[in-house]
Amino acid sequence: MKGAAQATIRVRLISGRMNLHLVHTMNDLPFNKRPINTQIYGASSNGPIALRTDDQGRPVLRLDATQTIAASSLDIRDLSATDIAAITAAGFAIRSLDGSRDSVTTVENPFTVLSATATLVLGGTSVLTVDTSPYSNSAFLVRADAISLLTTVSLQLAPVTTASYFTTIASESGLILGGRYLLLPPMSMRYARIFATGIGSVLTAYYIGQV
Repeated sequence: MKGAAQATIRVRLISGRMNLHLVHTMNDLPFNKRPINTQIYGASSNGPIALRTDDQGRPVLRLDATQTIAASSLDIRDLSATDIAAITAAGFAIRSLDGSRDSVTTVENPFTVLSATATLVLGGTSVLTVDTSPYSNSAFLVRADAISLLTTVSLQLAPVTTASYFTTIASESGLILGGRYLLLPPMSMRYARIFATGIGSVLTAYYIGQV
């Protein structure tokens, strides 16, 4: 008597290891010489999907899936160019880096650009104020859109936003219509602003910050 053995595979993940339970729907006959082929499937809204494993039998997760992990002493393999790791944590800390096995590569230093336009009034006008603390490099570019006599533009720094704390670090005078003026903070004092005098002048200030 010969027959084909049929079986159902049940899969459980226990402590990171896959346990397979083979549940027979009929008795295997000892003289049945036909091989039994098995395939593990996962449930999805589109029907069963075959699960993949690596060469050590570990499940291979989808590359575009987000995995939620709770762990202590978390360790992962070396990342390749196709890997993206996004970690959200409170009180997250990592061990000290070891030059013999660790490397850090800067992939991108994004820029932030802010701008503002103001018409100058009696007593001077703060054209643009920026909290520069998130940025390692900062620069201001000021464009003169309309000019009156005795217009002066200044770069000022302060540890707080109180006007009386701002100190002039650099300034430009004798501005011309359409002129562009670059002002670079020589240090970080958290807040930086463009302050200008010259009633009726119109200035546009740009801030460029690099993380």
